[in-house]
Amino acid sequence: MSSEDLDLVVSGEAHQVSGGPALRRVAVAFATKYGWTFDIRDGRVHDETPPGSPEYTFYQVSPVRAFGYGADGLTATPRWRFNRT
Repeated sequence: MSSEDLDLVVSGEAHQVSGGPALRRVAVAFATKYGWTFDIRDGRVHDETPPGSPEYTFYQVSPVRAFGYGADGLTATPRWRFNRT
């Protein structure tokens, strides 16, 4: 993430999203934010727009730590750790 005041770097563990309901939630989020629609069939994600119906995989990142940097590229903030409950 980047803004005029802060560049934020988040690292974590990525896990593949699977299962019809979870895949549909991600597909709805993409459609809402970007207008990019996907078709979920047989537990797989397809884009019917381009020729060949490419297949995609969604991942969810569980944040572990984050670093913030001032927009000047020189100012660093402390490192944040995320508590998992």
